[in-house]
This record gives sequence, C-alpha cells and structure tokens, in this order.
Amino acid sequence: MNRNTMTALLLTVAVVITGAFSGCASKVKQCPPPDRPDVTHKDLPEFEQEGFIDDSTYRLIIIEPLGAGEPRSRKDLEDSARSRAISSLQKYLYAENKQVDAGTRTGLLNLVDRHGALRLVEKNNATRRVYYFEIRKEGLRRYLSDLCDRR
Repeated sequence: MNRNTMTALLLTVAVVITGAFSGCASKVKQCPPPDRPDVTHKDLPEFEQEGFIDDSTYRLIIIEPLGAGEPRSRKDLEDSARSRAISSLQKYLYAENKQVDAGTRTGLLNLVDRHGALRLVEKNNATRRVYYFEIRKEGLRRYLSDLCDRR
C-alpha cells in the first residue's frame, strides 16, 4: 500500500470510531422535581419526625410490619434500636465534621444505654406497629458536640 492509501484508511477508521462513540456521550435527561411545596422538618407530623426533635431529644422510628411471621421480642427490638441509634448518631457527628474514634463510640454507647428508651406508639394498626426509640438528655446536642474533636 502506498502512503496516501494508508493515510486515507486510517482517517476513515478514525471517523468511524469517533462516530460510534459520539452516541455514548449524549446528554443526561434531567427529571423535573416533583410538584409539591418544600416540606420542612417542622411541617411533618410528629410520628414522621426522626433525628433531633429539639436540643434534648433524638428520635428514631422503628416500624414492625405485622403478618410477616412471629413478631420480634421486646429485647430484640431494643437491641436493634440501640445499634441503629449509635450508627445514626455517628453519622450525625460525621456530618458535623467531628472525629469519631473508640472513645466517642464508648460515649455514644453509654449515652444510648442510660438515656435511650423504646416505646410503642401505634399498636392498633392492622398492618404494622410503630415504635419510637428516643434519647432524652438535657443539652443533648451540646453534649454530642463536646463528646469529640473536630476533624
């Protein structure tokens, strides 16, 4: 093959490859946001609020579906709620740019054990039971802030 034929062949291959991949780079379609007004934490009914309810109360919501076998024991629910509370509080501290170490986890464990309580909120529903696991401590938000250092 002569030089002109080789150049033409390479140019043709480059155009074909470029055309094949140009379809992959199409724009992503943006979906419009749902048509509903912005809902703030304070606008939600009390049973739907999770996280800090006020500076002294942190709440988790546990929903147990009925009819899916044996209901869990109270101890199993409490253990699950405590574990979830510790994990949720750690995520809160990370979001506040706090350093979570072994000492912080020990402090969270003690906080949850001493000040956390599980209570049944919705019992007479045919499809589910709703529980709150609430941690109540005066100045809880400040206590968590002081529990660990900034990253």
